[in-house]
Order: sequence, then C-alpha cells, then structure tokens
Amino acid sequence: PAATKQRTAFNALQKSSIETAEKNEKAVVNIANSIWINRKIKLKEPFINTNKLFYNAEVRHTAFDNAAVADINNWCSEKTNGKIESILNESNPATLLMLINALYLNAKWANPFDKELTKKAPFTKADGEVVEVDMMHQERRATYYGDEIMQVTLRPFLYNEYYMMLVLPREGVTIEQAADALADRYEKIDAEKVECLLQLRMPKFKNEFGTSLKTTLQAMGMEDAFTDKARFDGISKTPLRIDDVVQKTYI
Repeated sequence: PAATKQRTAFNALQKSSIETAEKNEKAVVNIANSIWINRKIKLKEPFINTNKLFYNAEVRHTAFDNAAVADINNWCSEKTNGKIESILNESNPATLLMLINALYLNAKWANPFDKELTKKAPFTKADGEVVEVDMMHQERRATYYGDEIMQVTLRPFLYNEYYMMLVLPREGVTIEQAADALADRYEKIDAEKVECLLQLRMPKFKNEFGTSLKTTLQAMGMEDAFTDKARFDGISKTPLRIDDVVQKTYI
C-alpha cells in the first residue's frame, strides 16, 4: 500500500539523516533514541525492529518505579554530555511505554567573539527590567534581515554546517509578538536577507527550558492519540494512548 511505502521511505530518510549527522567531523552531534517498556506489556517485534534498525533505538524493560527515574535521567545525561541531567522528576508504575529522544550538538562559532571585547553593559529583559550583563561584541559582515517587527541575523557555526538565528524585536514589539510573526517569515527571511556590515552585541547566557507539547500537538490536530480512541495496534495488542509529550532543552 502507498502508506506502507511512505513509512518505509520516511524511516530510511531518518536513518540516513542520523548517520550523516553523527559522521560529521566538523561538529559533535549525538542523536539518541530509547524505548522504555513496562514489563506488563509485550510489544510487537516489527515495531521494535523498525526502531532498532532505522532509529538506532535502545530497548529497555522497566517497572517505572524510582529506580526507573534514575535510569532514564542517567541515560539522558549520558547522551547530552551531562548538559541535561534530569528529564523526569517522578514515575508512574501505570506507565506502559516511554519513548525518549536526545539531541546533542557541540560546535564552535565560525567567527568566535573576542573575549577582550566582552564588557559589562545594560540589557533589557522581556518584562522591561534593565540589568547589567557580560555583553559580547563583534563587528563584521553578516547575514541580516529587518522589517517593522524584528531584526534577524544568522550566526553560523564552524564550516557553516549549522547556524543560530538571533531575533531582536523592534522597540514596542513584545517577544511574544515577534515569535508569532516569525512563524510566517522564514521564507521571507531566506529570500530577502542581505550581507552587510553588522554591529552585534549579544549577552553571554545559559538557558534551560522544559515544557509539555501535549496541548500544542492537540491544537495542531493530533487529538485522538491522547484519548482512548487512540489506535496503536501496530505497536502492541495492549490498548495504548499518549499521556504526554515532554521537551527539554539546554543552550
């Protein structure tokens, strides 16, 4: 059937993408997947084999008790080089299945900031508070896009394999307004970006963020998967549904 061919092609594409990323000698990239299974249920072999073959997924059985919390957090910490030490605070023994993906990227800037130019300077936070921070500074030709809502520049990592997009809302525009507008501007930014001499001031920062994606996925139309209407017959004979989808990031 067409759907089967599409799934096979997609799985092959994912396998190729993972292998290509992890073979990259210009940046450290680790894409890791794992399946944690409650000992009470049995998964179908084709599902397990597909995940092992195309996603290099580890398969582990667990009771989803306190020991499982430690095991899962240790796995996550190991795969992210210790940057994300904890993704679970507690576990529910009623959990039947957990899928975890970890992505770790370590790459140097193509044009590093000069430490000698980093000075204390004022920075305005989202709530309007002004604080003193270590502000990095650089003047060089760079990719730039600007309109009435935002200014954007792309900061490439070494060898231009990856880049970070930096977005600065115009005065009077909130971060939320800029984020909403950004979703419709990716093609416009790509088409209208220019190279120019750019003065970039950027605070040194570290940030962790975690959230549930359940509400977002439901709003996008993925509704039945979170209810008893869910049909995951290809995974197990035991009725399954998704209780939550959690994402955590560290920069």
